[in-house]
Amino acid sequence: MIYGSSFRKTSSGLKDYEFLSQDKGEGLYHQDSSGAITLLERGNIVSGGRYAHSSSYKNMFGKRIKSISGDAFYASNISKADFPKVKEIGRGAFHQCSKLTKVKFPLVKELKENTFYICESLTSAIFPEVTSIGQNCFSNCNFLSEISFPKLTTVEYGAFHGSPIREIDFPLLTSVGGTSFSSCKRLEKVKLPNIETISATCFQNCSRLVDVYLPKVRSAEDNAFWGCSALSSITLPEVIFVGRASFGRCDSLTTVSFPKANIIKELAFSGCKRLAKVNIPLVTIIEKGAFSSCDKLSLITCKKGMRDMVETAIRSSSLSQYITIREI
Repeated sequence: MIYGSSFRKTSSGLKDYEFLSQDKGEGLYHQDSSGAITLLERGNIVSGGRYAHSSSYKNMFGKRIKSISGDAFYASNISKADFPKVKEIGRGAFHQCSKLTKVKFPLVKELKENTFYICESLTSAIFPEVTSIGQNCFSNCNFLSEISFPKLTTVEYGAFHGSPIREIDFPLLTSVGGTSFSSCKRLEKVKLPNIETISATCFQNCSRLVDVYLPKVRSAEDNAFWGCSALSSITLPEVIFVGRASFGRCDSLTTVSFPKANIIKELAFSGCKRLAKVNIPLVTIIEKGAFSSCDKLSLITCKKGMRDMVETAIRSSSLSQYITIREI
């Protein structure tokens, strides 16, 4: 039986119903021969995409729904989303659900763009089967502290931007988009054992980040760790390319070891005021200002024949005349 404040049959058949909640949220649903209920596309909605404006909706249908279309719960009052049989969620389905606190979808494998964008009260996100997270999916979820994505392989642009997560540990992740974790002000630990590229601005302004484990990273792109003011040391054993300003304004950074790096772009470590020692024995290109305003820098270990280029990279440091350049 289907419950609601009122229903009416539609022209598409006896098993299609339009749900009219008490506060005028409207939606079109389909019940198949097995009795399972599916939310249909937004084009069938009269009230601007709000399938269920009352939080009681989840108690009526949550155990039977198989899919949720785009914008289905946009700006609704739903407080908990627990759908054990749902396999597909459309883009922006829970966008701006300000009262939503917990979500649980044990069968969903993909989260599309903006799915939980600006869900300001969301604290927990459990997705045991998800492999891909779309753009801005959890962006600006200001209270998100508990996340579980054990099978995650892909994170797209801005997915967790501005969220208060404290730790990232995604053992299967191989692709991470720009700005994915930028401005995560409470993020302290990052463990991504299979990532090879840190995209531009990925961890920018993560001001509490102190522990980084990235054993396979070969490229840290522009502004990747800019403004990570608590980061005191960084070792990237496989990195080859260090992008523009990728570690700029890392105020606590004291030691850097990139034993396989070939290219360091301009301003890569600009403003790292505590940086004292740099180990870059294979670098062949260091651009101008790479170590500018690194006023405590005392030792750079580099490849033989790189002295002139290193001197250009440190020239704007106030104490550059006291920096030892050791060629090996």
